Amino acid sequence: MTEKINSVEILNFKNIASASFMPEENHIILSGTNGSGKTSIFEAMLTALCGKAVLPDDPIRHGSESAQIKMILSDKSVLTYSITVKIQENDFVLKINPYGPDGQLLKAMEKPLTFLKKIFNSMSGNPQAFFNLKAHEQVQELYKVMPELAEKILQNKTDFEICQQKRSETLLQKKSIEGQLKEFEDVSSYPDTEMNVTEFNAELVSISEHNSKKLKLKAKYEQANSEVKIANNKMIFIEKNIAGMEDQISLLLNQIKSLEDRITVQKNEYEVQKKLNLNIVSVEIAALKEYNDFQEISSDSVAEKLMEGSNHNEKFKIKQRYVKLIQQMNEIEDISVHCLDEMKFLQAQKLEICRTSKMPIPGLAIGDDCLIYPDPNNTANMVNLNSLSTGQKWVVALALHSKLNPGCKILFVESLNDLDEKNRELLFSEAQKSGIQLILHNTKETGIGSNCDIIIKDSVQDLWG
Repeated sequence: MTEKINSVEILNFKNIASASFMPEENHIILSGTNGSGKTSIFEAMLTALCGKAVLPDDPIRHGSESAQIKMILSDKSVLTYSITVKIQENDFVLKINPYGPDGQLLKAMEKPLTFLKKIFNSMSGNPQAFFNLKAHEQVQELYKVMPELAEKILQNKTDFEICQQKRSETLLQKKSIEGQLKEFEDVSSYPDTEMNVTEFNAELVSISEHNSKKLKLKAKYEQANSEVKIANNKMIFIEKNIAGMEDQISLLLNQIKSLEDRITVQKNEYEVQKKLNLNIVSVEIAALKEYNDFQEISSDSVAEKLMEGSNHNEKFKIKQRYVKLIQQMNEIEDISVHCLDEMKFLQAQKLEICRTSKMPIPGLAIGDDCLIYPDPNNTANMVNLNSLSTGQKWVVALALHSKLNPGCKILFVESLNDLDEKNRELLFSEAQKSGIQLILHNTKETGIGSNCDIIIKDSVQDLWG
């Protein structure tokens, strides 16, 4: 089913008392100066196809009680539907009667407005409205008639975003590593191998254990010295006792024997103590000699080696960390380059998906939540659909209209004056390719009389000549 306008009758609509014409699948040009009735006829035809939603203000001609619009649609030469609109002050009646196989009118449809929305949408009445949509809304409109494309593009977008996220993460890692590398000094002279310092520690422990013996020997000597002093003090004490007792001999004659015995005992004890003292002195002398003769081992060289080893190993660890960061940096750069290549591949894949998906017009593709199209000035570049010239937009609009509205071959062009001669020819050529019937609104700057010329033309020469 490819509906076109077969005939139109208008009574008392705005400033039109009466108008009728039969385009018979030809293009319709409404041409005239301002106030000649072009817009009234244009709006009447839109009202018949869109219903009350597009009804203009004050639609009834002054002095009349009602207005009426009747339009016949046909599929090629076969009549298909009769659309009748009757407008009164507070009433709007829309009636659609289908034609039977033998050309007779059948019973009126119960939901005429629903039927109109099915065969004639807003894009047919105003193709340029598509370009007033936001970029992502244009994409969604295309997806409505190409759901399989939406699924492929969504998968492609998901893959692209995953790859893009991975690349962003690697770039953040790279930035972090670059920050860490700035903290390093020149490590080119640092060692590449680690030094084993365990044996130095063991040697230090051995030296420490050896040198600790001197403290034990000192303690042994100090103990012997203390015992000698005690013995000497005791001998002095005994000597004093003997001296005291000898002084008392002359005074204690009666006690001489007792005292002599005691002296003898004391002398014996003294001799014993003297011998003991000699032994203690020898021990003291031996302990002092052993202490003085003890040779300490210097740990300075080993400690110096240990410090050098620690410094060596610290530099080794710094260099290892530096080398590891450089390796990570190289790996991240490889991942980033790989992700960038994959992103380019996915973008090319998306263009290939569009190319093989029978788009409404060759070259049309899906960009980043927008429709893109080859730049007319450089077809190697893809540009946002909304940045195209007016004429090129019309080419795309006609193609989209045919895809989005395959059952309707009627297209309203609200202002033919917006197009120059080249773009008019381009518009007509694309309409001919798609089998679309154009309803054209053309305002003349000058003219004779105030009547609207309804011109029915077929060829581009007739249309613009």
